[in-house]
Amino acid sequence: MSRLVARWLSLTPNLRGILWVAISGFLFALLNVFTLIPAQHLNSYVMAFLRYFFGSLFLLPIIFRLGLYRSLHTRRLPLHLFRGAIHTAGMMLWFVALPLTTLAEITMRFSLFMYCTIGPAGRARAAKVMPKFT
Repeated sequence: MSRLVARWLSLTPNLRGILWVAISGFLFALLNVFTLIPAQHLNSYVMAFLRYFFGSLFLLPIIFRLGLYRSLHTRRLPLHLFRGAIHTAGMMLWFVALPLTTLAEITMRFSLFMYCTIGPAGRARAAKVMPKFT
């Protein structure tokens, strides 16, 4: 495993950032694939509950390691509650809209940012290589 970490660290920061963006886009598309099928059969409230439940299970080791007080302590409780309410509303709307869209549309929406990123970079590179054509 240390060879993999050393190889990762030997990459340039820009390339690591590009890979993180590509991996996150793939994982978001995969998340929506695995969310689409249950969303067609379950209520959006149940889907939101399941997402929060499994997210909480994922965070339990961190909470146990830091302790409940240190992991939940904040000086900006109203701001965090507001952010949580906005997130919950957005997630509920997403789970309501998810069964109404096609899988291809969902996948294209999440890969769109990669095309927006690659497009200008590719155009800038083409301008350096072929200045008379751009």
